[in-house]
Amino acid sequence: MSKRDKTVTLSDEQRIALEALCRRRKVEALVWKRARAFLLLDTGEDAGTVCRILDIGPTVLTEWQFAFAGAGLSFFGLKGYSQRQGHLSVEQERALKAHFTEHPAQNVDEVCAYVLAECDQSYSPSGAARLMRRLGFVYNPDSG
Repeated sequence: MSKRDKTVTLSDEQRIALEALCRRRKVEALVWKRARAFLLLDTGEDAGTVCRILDIGPTVLTEWQFAFAGAGLSFFGLKGYSQRQGHLSVEQERALKAHFTEHPAQNVDEVCAYVLAECDQSYSPSGAARLMRRLGFVYNPDSG
């Protein structure tokens, strides 16, 4: 199978959740392996390569794929998965980026207020600053 023939295609929401799971400081090894396997498959790695990288058998990977098809993100221990408070969807992040590209924020309090009003999510000032940095915005103290 070539890298172009993806065996798994994750949604943006699923990819974000699995990437976050893999970055956790404490996560069970099996849960991490499962998440990593699906991220690798999503990038187009073939099943044989994924099995070698993660030291698992092809039967195990196939079982995981069937389980994921039926259970979705709850297969990774994310039972009743819903995004935690303060976590915006991809669409919300795109809208936020478009808004603040057109109307630059003067401070993080403005970002917090906008996110609360438009997305019904509560961010701390430091969380809003990290969000804006992640979206590509840079603090410029001389712009005020």
